[in-house]
Amino acid sequence: MAALFGSLCVMLGMGCHALADPAGNDAGQSRERSEKSGLWVSWNSVEETEAIGRYTKLGYGGSELPETAAHVDEGGPWIITRDNETGLIWEVKTATEGLRYRANTYTWFDPNPETNGGYDGTPNGGDCTGSACDTGSYIEALNVQKFGGFSDWRMPNVRELGSLVNTETYNPAIDTRWFPNTMSHGYWSSTTYVLDSTLAWVVPFYHGLVNHYGSKSGAYHVRAVRKENRSEVVFLSE
Repeated sequence: MAALFGSLCVMLGMGCHALADPAGNDAGQSRERSEKSGLWVSWNSVEETEAIGRYTKLGYGGSELPETAAHVDEGGPWIITRDNETGLIWEVKTATEGLRYRANTYTWFDPNPETNGGYDGTPNGGDCTGSACDTGSYIEALNVQKFGGFSDWRMPNVRELGSLVNTETYNPAIDTRWFPNTMSHGYWSSTTYVLDSTLAWVVPFYHGLVNHYGSKSGAYHVRAVRKENRSEVVFLSE
């Protein structure tokens, strides 16, 4: 298995670290976990989540839509997906070129010393349309546009991003019924790698292993997130 991880890291151009929990917690602890993500989360109760389903399609302003609602690419109102297990609200990518185009890539850039882990990263080094091609510019563009009616979009931390992984599938390792246009490559998290501030955690959605990091000068995809006001998202550590 270690050899397989190493081969995938070389193929994807990433560094790898055999660590399921970036905070250093024991990945083998016998606590009930999120069904498919392998991460510990708490927002709705199990009964509530089962009753309403894991995900809900949302339109502008966070309006709830039926499961049959069409994606914006098809002329429908669906632009956002809420995870009812964590309460996180996620951007849904599009197949048409523009700000939220699925193939856009970005370098990791955050000039705020309070949140960048000690290193700004690289501005405008990706390949994208609709904004400068770095993570900070992308998030800023979403918020200036008030995408979906909101201006509090941000990059997910590595645990939040990893909660989208569906280990029952791969290429991509995500439920594409709720997250169409997902690329089977790396997506940036906001989490700087603690041992080297020039690196940040990346989740590659080919296989969904949450044990990779990439140089902040590298170009990966981004999926923005915001939090439902109802409750804090709690990732249990023990």
